[in-house]
Amino acid sequence: MIGLIIYPTYIEYQPRLILKAISKGIPVITTTACGISSSEKVTVINTGNYEQLKATVLTHRKVIKSSFKIGQ
Repeated sequence: MIGLIIYPTYIEYQPRLILKAISKGIPVITTTACGISSSEKVTVINTGNYEQLKATVLTHRKVIKSSFKIGQ
């Protein structure tokens, strides 16, 4: 099972992977370069902001850890 898609891109004209993840309900972290808006399952960060990316991943990691048990 996939718990999170991290897609930190500088240029993305056809974000098919992101759209597929959204359609399957998988949380996504991406950048403003994708042209996708933030929503319940999509977190959009500023392109090139590595500190914001790190903080966002760590936040999602805590949520994922509490959602899944080892061995599932």
